[in-house]
This record gives sequence, structure tokens and C-alpha cells, in this order.
Amino acid sequence: STDINPAWLRYPLSVSNPTDIIKSARQNNIMLGDWYNFPIAPGDCDLSFFAYDESDIPNAVRASQHVINLPTYPTMTDQQVKEVIDFIKNS
Repeated sequence: STDINPAWLRYPLSVSNPTDIIKSARQNNIMLGDWYNFPIAPGDCDLSFFAYDESDIPNAVRASQHVINLPTYPTMTDQQVKEVIDFIKNS
């Protein structure tokens, strides 16, 4: 057997109101991310290079407008994890 130690870099979650949730989280000292809020990353790349048109990928556009990312770092305590879970459940 091989020991596997994954690195949880991102934990995206789909929500109906990402801007409000991120703002409220910051007021509660919880840092949520919005790194996947554009269907092609990074969002500031030259889209003409890809012949990109948002009308070609409406589901990706819609999904990217509803994503937040939960904090995932190795030094998170069990209490911090519980606080994030409780915050998300009540949002």
C-alpha cells in the first residue's frame, strides 16, 4: 500500500449569493475565497487567444458566478473547521 497525503488546495462550494457570504464571513473572521469566479482562469488573461465567447459555455459561466472556496490550510484547528462549517450551515 502507498501512503497518500493529499494537499487540499481548494474546496469549492456552490452557493446562491457568494458576494454576501464572503462579506459576512470576513466580518466573522473567516476568509473564504472567490478564486473560481471566472470560467477561464486566470480571469485577466487575453481571452481573444482562446477565441472565447461566454455564450458558448453558459453552464460554466453560471457555475463560476456561484462559487466560493472554503479555507483549507494545514494549520487549521478542529475549532476553526467547526466555525467554518457552522457559518456555512447558517448562511
